[in-house]
Amino acid sequence: MADSNIDHEAIEKVRERINGSPTLSEPVGTGKPFASRPGPLRNDSSMSIKTGLAQQLVFGRSGSKNSPDKRAVIGLVGFARMLKPIYEAAERDDPYADKRLLDIEAFIECSFQNLRELRATVDKLLVSRSDVHHRLAHSLKPVQVPLYFSNQFAFRAAYLINDFDTFVCAVQTAQFVALLTTTKANTLIRRGNKTVRRALASATGYQCSGVSRADILSGTAKARAAVKRWGELPPDILDGSRRAVFGPPLPEESLASRFVADTTVRAKKPRRARRRKRKATAPASE
Repeated sequence: MADSNIDHEAIEKVRERINGSPTLSEPVGTGKPFASRPGPLRNDSSMSIKTGLAQQLVFGRSGSKNSPDKRAVIGLVGFARMLKPIYEAAERDDPYADKRLLDIEAFIECSFQNLRELRATVDKLLVSRSDVHHRLAHSLKPVQVPLYFSNQFAFRAAYLINDFDTFVCAVQTAQFVALLTTTKANTLIRRGNKTVRRALASATGYQCSGVSRADILSGTAKARAAVKRWGELPPDILDGSRRAVFGPPLPEESLASRFVADTTVRAKKPRRARRRKRKATAPASE
């Protein structure tokens, strides 16, 4: 008799609100649409900086007119700023921007490899004595640098600086425990610093061509001017088969696939011409 006073329908509605999904008694998709949709995704990234040399590579350094030897240093912040228009041009199907991203990616990966080789040299010294163990030098108060970038290339450059930062700690540790002379330690740090700076400078001097693959395929005046100024592009760049790993996806309206078909047709034409030539020069049967 007591159960007759329970409002089962009301309880079911309350349970549905708590669970946030329709109950089995109500088919999915029959409810009212949501009043709002989820907003865009955002991440929160930061990097710990342990050495002053790495901090300088993050923020860069302006040159000095009074001191010609003090040249400007392009840091991570400047690299990300210069990279943005290149990445956006590649998103608009600019094959020249695609090629530039390939070059930048090659510089970054080469710098990673150079730092790995330098670090291996120092690590070998630090473990050269089996009974002596060294803990790498570390900052008592590292600086936290927020990383707000719109593309993956800037993050790759940040990881490169992070590797350099740890490398400097390893070199200074080896120097402090008398495994490296001061001269040798400074030479290693300069080499590591130079390879990172070369990668960060790879985005300088870019000028937007303003053309797309459709312009080049159509042979527009703008495309002819771009080819005259920056040269012809390799076929694998035009057809999109060779692109940077972290480059933007080709837009849906891209005509990259048309270059593949065009290249195939041009590759078949010489074969047909050779066949005709062989037939024409073949001796007549007696």
